[in-house]
Amino acid sequence: PMKKAALEKILERWGELDGPGASAYGMQVYEQTGNPGLLRDALEGWARKDPQGAINQLASLGLNDRLQGDIRRDLVGQWTEQNPAAASAYATANRNTNSWGGLVTVVADEWSKRDPKAAAIWAAELPSGMDKRSAIFQAIRGWAEADLEGAAAFISAQPPGESRDTMAGTMARQVGRDDPAAGLKWAAMVADPGIQQQAVAGALVELYRKDTNQAMLLLQSSSISAQVQEAALARMTNRGPWWR
Repeated sequence: PMKKAALEKILERWGELDGPGASAYGMQVYEQTGNPGLLRDALEGWARKDPQGAINQLASLGLNDRLQGDIRRDLVGQWTEQNPAAASAYATANRNTNSWGGLVTVVADEWSKRDPKAAAIWAAELPSGMDKRSAIFQAIRGWAEADLEGAAAFISAQPPGESRDTMAGTMARQVGRDDPAAGLKWAAMVADPGIQQQAVAGALVELYRKDTNQAMLLLQSSSISAQVQEAALARMTNRGPWWR
């Protein structure tokens, strides 16, 4: 392990000084052994100095989609630490709007560790898409864990619409784990019925699994419409994840 750690450090440093040379060596080792670790280290070193160059090199290597996607997410996360404005611009230009996750979520997650308000504002301003909702979820979740009151005040001040619905739905889940009644109040703020079903299920699912009767009482005494209550219950009782 010590030798491995030393080699990783050498490749990272080499990548910083000579990205093309280090990544060519890392690629050679990957082709011989099937282990992409040193290639990843070389590209991460390169990305400290030139993130765009490292990402362009990665795209040119002919790796399988999964490995390329994994390394690209790491590089974009690192880029966000260094320069969130540039990383967020890259992620915005390389979206997959039909996918939960993607590069905008990587940026939102990393950025929210340092400046959750900036991350939430950026995510909320993205054009519509599943990846936008995922980015908002990550930004608000990170913010709520660090400063619940700050996140709550920000969401309450947002204009109605998809972004606020997603933010309030995220809060319903975060708050509902410890206080399902408070979680349901956040769910009640959601206007879109589809997002609201998820928010209600997220707020109640932990309680529902422990004490179904208590969860039902809370739900029935809430201001959530009967139709959304039914749909949320179906999410919690059906097999498979409640959020799908």
